Amino acid sequence: MKANTNKYYRPTKIILILLLSILLVSVITMSFTYYKVSNSLIHREKEIQIQVSLNPKEFSWEEVVFKSKKDNLTLKGTFFYAKTPSNKTLIFVHGFDENRRMSGRTKILIEYLIPRGYNVLAFDLRGQGESQGDLISFGCYEKYDVLGAIDYLKQRGKIGEKIALIGFSMGAVASIETAGADSRVDALIADSAFRDLKLFIMDDINTLPNNLNTISNNLGDLSYWSILRHFPFKNKILILLSKIYGVNINEASPINTVKHIPTKPIFLIHSKNDHVIPYTNSVAIFNLVKNNSNATFWFTEKACHVGSLKMYSKE
Repeated sequence: MKANTNKYYRPTKIILILLLSILLVSVITMSFTYYKVSNSLIHREKEIQIQVSLNPKEFSWEEVVFKSKKDNLTLKGTFFYAKTPSNKTLIFVHGFDENRRMSGRTKILIEYLIPRGYNVLAFDLRGQGESQGDLISFGCYEKYDVLGAIDYLKQRGKIGEKIALIGFSMGAVASIETAGADSRVDALIADSAFRDLKLFIMDDINTLPNNLNTISNNLGDLSYWSILRHFPFKNKILILLSKIYGVNINEASPINTVKHIPTKPIFLIHSKNDHVIPYTNSVAIFNLVKNNSNATFWFTEKACHVGSLKMYSKE
């Protein structure tokens, strides 16, 4: 007598279909979430308020326009003149979700530097402020914007004879990358840089605090990062997203780039309680340049992310 296996086969088939459906839904959900989160991070709404509030009787400036070295994007900025004609100019490079105002840091620096004989160029990176572009690449392509700023200053003669960069967060990464690629950079200040973009996404995101308020207090609305920490297969998804957006994340790796800056004056700044980019990132960068007698590292306390300038302005 032939055994009836249909009653066993049917439940097994149903279970298999359910498992495959759950797997498919999970993959689709995870991929969609990665896409939405990454899309929100690299396509940000531009800030409306750009003007830096200064007394025109004390300071002299002009609005400027120049091109990025990549994609021919038009970048907009403000050039502030030193009190007396000077051949020393600092380029300010802002961070993620900011513009040339740098959340008030530009005003603090200008009021200090201009009377001391420095010109200042503050400009909006691609996709932020008033500049063209709709993609933020966390330093990968922003370095080409900084290179465009250097080209612009060199074309203006004397004011571009000596150039230094001062960058914050993503801007610090772009500044390091630029200094490593262009010998025309005479000095570098990098506040709160990550050591490597891929390592930051793969490792450092996992160290972010669970308290989203802490993250928000450190840097605007960057709680998106905490979402990424809970998802598996970040490495494969990261490669996929890089291809979708056409961004080579290996182009943002200060720990590789600083090896090509053996003697330039370098000043690294990082707060020990930075919950967005752990200060150990700057430690890793500094360890590669500590034999450079012109390299300096300043640890600060309780300044959170890129808050050292405001908290310790006098120092």
